[in-house]
Amino acid sequence: MLKYILLALVAVAILGAIFVRLRPLNPDDYTGHLQEGFPTGNVDFPVEKAGSYLQSVDFTQPVDEVAAKLRAIIEATPRTSLMAGSLVAETPALIDKATYVTRSALWGFPDVTTVEVAVTNKGAAVTLYGRLVYGKADMGVNKARIEGWLEQLSQ
Repeated sequence: MLKYILLALVAVAILGAIFVRLRPLNPDDYTGHLQEGFPTGNVDFPVEKAGSYLQSVDFTQPVDEVAAKLRAIIEATPRTSLMAGSLVAETPALIDKATYVTRSALWGFPDVTTVEVAVTNKGAAVTLYGRLVYGKADMGVNKARIEGWLEQLSQ
């Protein structure tokens, strides 16, 4: 009997991992506007959601340089892929926006990060909003990833 219970638990774990890795994410659920609402929380997402992290930083460099460097940093992050948008517009834009998915190494749990790079009078404003898709806590993973990206961007 214990053997069958153990086999059932293994089967449930495998099916759960397959579901988490293969279930498609709808970009429309994760690509709202950030800049207007920061830092008041008046954004298109529930910023207060557990496991989420919102950060905005101003840079004095030109917006195209900031966007290109940030894109390179994000694309070098393991298990991270572009979901929607682009940080390099074909024509100059006031705000370039992209949404990325980063999956955990073991189970493949997705975390979604929306990135906006906006033109300011002094250069560029970067806003990043990371949140988990499943669960209620991420043990600080989104905050650590976003702060790591911003630290690299500041160098």
